[in-house]
Amino acid sequence: MTKVMNTHELDAAIMGIEGFRLVRVGYLGEPDETEEQHLVPDWFEDATDNSVGAYWLNEAERKVYDAYCEGYTLPTQRPYSPSTNWAHGGPLLDRVSYIFKTNTGWKVTIEVNDNKGFFLNTLDVEAPTILESVCLAIVAKHSKENSY
Repeated sequence: MTKVMNTHELDAAIMGIEGFRLVRVGYLGEPDETEEQHLVPDWFEDATDNSVGAYWLNEAERKVYDAYCEGYTLPTQRPYSPSTNWAHGGPLLDRVSYIFKTNTGWKVTIEVNDNKGFFLNTLDVEAPTILESVCLAIVAKHSKENSY
């Protein structure tokens, strides 16, 4: 599989699979104010101190993480990046079957199931780093499984 996403796109794909949505918060009354900043639960403002910036929001799990979004991410934010940060992406390693070192990077094998959970086949994905390979494999698996 060829890498077709940059780091931010890959992180956004993983966060979407995990049930998060991007919320951009701008200054009230300014051009960077967004509609989505007014469509958040009350606890969101407490979790973010109502700060301007970009955030990943999972309402069901009541989780908020800093996000990367050009023009909104502040220098003080540390965006959640499962494709580059082991603290964020490390737990995802449990979702793959095998990880191999190759001459050009890391190859990951992941199982693909149908919509009833039955095994269909495996996908092999290779990228320069382990975390990129794992994230790309999860995105590819999600795409395959949701096409059945």
